Amino acid sequence: IPAATLLRIDLSTVDFGRSDHLPEVYAYGLRNAFGIALDANGAVWVGDNGRDTPLLPDEFHRVVPGAHHGFPSEFAPPDAVLPVLTLGFGTSANGLDFYPESGWWGPQYGGNAFLARFDSEFNDPTREGRDVLRILIEDSTSESPTARYSVFARRFVRPLDVQCDPFGNLVIMEYGSVANLSDGVLYRMSLQIRQGDADRDLDID
Repeated sequence: IPAATLLRIDLSTVDFGRSDHLPEVYAYGLRNAFGIALDANGAVWVGDNGRDTPLLPDEFHRVVPGAHHGFPSEFAPPDAVLPVLTLGFGTSANGLDFYPESGWWGPQYGGNAFLARFDSEFNDPTREGRDVLRILIEDSTSESPTARYSVFARRFVRPLDVQCDPFGNLVIMEYGSVANLSDGVLYRMSLQIRQGDADRDLDID
């Protein structure tokens, strides 16, 4: 199935003019894997936008190479890979990145994923969404990892992407409002370390 796939491209050999040098289908069954990131162990994680009709939740997946990840459900096999988390209905799970294990913010953030939700749930501004999530993953190398999330930053207009810069800060790209394409901005989020917190664990030593 050419649709709903995640491709792996070897830039040194790919040649779209030759059938034997095309991109490799790395995984199946992902509807719109907008955000893609590698964790410290080299595993691929995606934020996947859910179906609109019928409405299905956005998902956070650890990608299993060669496996089907459940979309579309009518073609999914019984052993389709389940999402590690669901992220709301219509929130548009978009860009994501992993905070480095040795990052400036300290070990309690190392390996955490940060993910931007572009829209409000059910497109209702009074509901959750239009925020950046912090995702804590447990047993990330096991066959069935678990995770939980909390809202790390909110009150964005429409956050589109999040990346960790080389200095240990979190950079968030704000798309802005759909009606006014000139109000997009970049935010750089830094952690303020209190005096006496030498190991940056947020406790005074």
